[in-house]
Order: sequence, then C-alpha cells, then structure tokens
Amino acid sequence: MCVEKFLKVIPAVVFLFCVLEIFELVLIISDMNKTEKLEVEIQSNLKLLEHIILLEKNSQGENDLQNKIK
Repeated sequence: MCVEKFLKVIPAVVFLFCVLEIFELVLIISDMNKTEKLEVEIQSNLKLLEHIILLEKNSQGENDLQNKIK
C-alpha cells in the first residue's frame, strides 16, 4: 500500500523537477542576453575611449609643435 503511494508520487516529483529545470534555463538565457548587451556596450565605450585618447595625443602633439614654432 505504501509502495503504491510512493510510486504514484515519483512521476509528479520528476515533472516538478523538469519544470524547475526549464525555469532555470529560461533565467540563464535571460541573464546571458543581458550580459551580451553589456559586453556590446562596454566594447562601444572602449572604442570611444580609444578615439578620445588618440585625439588627446594629436592635440598634445599639435600644442608641442606650436610651442616649438613660437
């Protein structure tokens, strides 16, 4: 009698674990999408910083050249 009840519970428990795993996968995929968006934004910011650094170096080079001419 007790074994029959136990055997009836097993499929329900397995089903709940499957639902839990699917929910976990959805959360992981959502988190990965957010991470990819952040990575793209960080890469964009790094490119912008590289451009700013190059402009600053060019600006300093022009200032040094103008100071030498004076």
